[in-house]
Amino acid sequence: AWHIGRRDWSPLFNLAVGTLICGWFWEMWNVYSLPKWTYSITYAEYLHVFEMPILGYGGYIPFGYEVYLFTVVVRQLLPWLKVPDARVSSRVD
Repeated sequence: AWHIGRRDWSPLFNLAVGTLICGWFWEMWNVYSLPKWTYSITYAEYLHVFEMPILGYGGYIPFGYEVYLFTVVVRQLLPWLKVPDARVSSRVD
């Protein structure tokens, strides 16, 4: 929230791009795995990247935000747990 107050949107952008890259690799590895996931999205079955329709990749972005927020909550609830700092901003102060 402190980044957005300074009009620094780079953490949200970086998390979105990072999770899309991870999603691309997950789907790439899914193609030849056994067992593998297959996706069926009504009215969106026309353009697939690996096994997933292109619209399905949009679900990775909120997933990435959720995972990041989970790590923030864990660090607050368990301060004795040694979790390395994550720098998600492109801005150098």
